[in-house]
Amino acid sequence: METVLARGGNFRYKEGMLGMNWKMAAVVCAILCASGMAGRIALAEGASKAKAVKGNAEDAAFQLIYKADEVWRRAQRGNVSKEEEKKRLPPAHLEHVDAATQAKALAHWGKVLADLKSVDMQKLSKEERLNFEVYRAQIVVERNAVRFKEYERPVNSDSQFWGFLAPLDARGFRTEEHYRRYLSRLRDVPEFFDENMANMRAGMARGFTPPRVTLERRDQGLKDVVNAKDAQATSFWKPFVAMPSFIPAAEQEKLKAEAEDVITHSVMPAYAKVLKFFDEEYVPHTVTELAAESLPDGKAYYESLILEYATVCDAANAGPSPSATPAITLRANVYNNVRQSSPIRTFSGIGAGK
Repeated sequence: METVLARGGNFRYKEGMLGMNWKMAAVVCAILCASGMAGRIALAEGASKAKAVKGNAEDAAFQLIYKADEVWRRAQRGNVSKEEEKKRLPPAHLEHVDAATQAKALAHWGKVLADLKSVDMQKLSKEERLNFEVYRAQIVVERNAVRFKEYERPVNSDSQFWGFLAPLDARGFRTEEHYRRYLSRLRDVPEFFDENMANMRAGMARGFTPPRVTLERRDQGLKDVVNAKDAQATSFWKPFVAMPSFIPAAEQEKLKAEAEDVITHSVMPAYAKVLKFFDEEYVPHTVTELAAESLPDGKAYYESLILEYATVCDAANAGPSPSATPAITLRANVYNNVRQSSPIRTFSGIGAGK
């Protein structure tokens, strides 16, 4: 099993907002706090060590669960298949974030947790026991995020759903297919933004928003796009400034024309729509309290955040508990694996089952 852990957010195929939207295991945050490391890290057992001990039925049962989960994740819009991943292709579409999609995700995470309860952790091999603990923690975090409808506030002080859509440069664009998929994702921007705004309105209606003070000047990224004089002045044009020479000149011009059209008539209007909504409708109606406990179902929500960021959990129920102690053993196990991994390696995904 290949386990990917990253701090403070999601695991993605990064070329803007490209794909696999997987939240981290809580234990990684604790390790980072303990070690003073910042940013994202990836931690995994080597492939040879991650294979189940031959004949271990409990390992096989666990592997069936995480392999099935991987199949489900890859099937969601905004992700890539194994074949696409081997070709290093990004997703062809942005993810769906609407309430119906979230409900399906909640049902999925609930089923995974129910399936995990059937696994006797004590019968797992040493490697898969560690994978089990980390994997279950990840699934609990995923389940809690949807359960408490975190998707209804996709904007905070350090990240916004309209960010990370534009690539930094053209280094990730290796073939015409990369450009085609990029244009396809740009065409999804209006729908993606509309789904996020609908979620934000639902959160606003029940008092579930970020504190107003944390949103000051967070609209600058929107303004940068809206106030650009034309498509070529936006950050979305960067991949077209110096295109790979092996793409025929005629095809380059065709791709540039398509890009200019979609940025001008889809992307920039979508940003203008969100800017108006954010400044005039959303921010004026956000909450002023800073404490998470003041939000709807605040105490339980705050406990779920403790589980995610402090690795405090109820091992029996795989859920948050205010009286539980830190998962010291799990932290120590993962820390030992970090020390033994030199250099630290990044693997392609969780539950790849190699």
